[in-house]
Amino acid sequence: MLSPTRFIGLDIHKAYFVAVGVDAQKQVVFGPQTVSNHLLDAWVAKFLLPTDAVVVEMTVNTFLFHDVIAPNVHSFIAVHPPNVTLITGVKVKTDKKAALTLAQLHAVGMLEGVWIPPEPVR
Repeated sequence: MLSPTRFIGLDIHKAYFVAVGVDAQKQVVFGPQTVSNHLLDAWVAKFLLPTDAVVVEMTVNTFLFHDVIAPNVHSFIAVHPPNVTLITGVKVKTDKKAALTLAQLHAVGMLEGVWIPPEPVR
């Protein structure tokens, strides 16, 4: 399997998400985009590539995002939010900064994902 070419950070909320993508050098190559959650399927089909590595913070609707996105990308990880705060030393205050921070940390291998159980286990 080829290495990812873009690292996409998603800051997920109840009704929308913000997406920002960076390359391996942490330069922004995608977004930021703010998208309604009900447009997730169409957004994935239009914007994500099989070489993308996607990262989100674990939240209420992470499983939904995982199930839609993971089959279409190189990799999908969900991280424990306090771990991101420990790494950065700050609480991110904006959606765009949160998505960018996730993407950049993932690009340099600083994030470890939590286990996402298969659908029958949930």
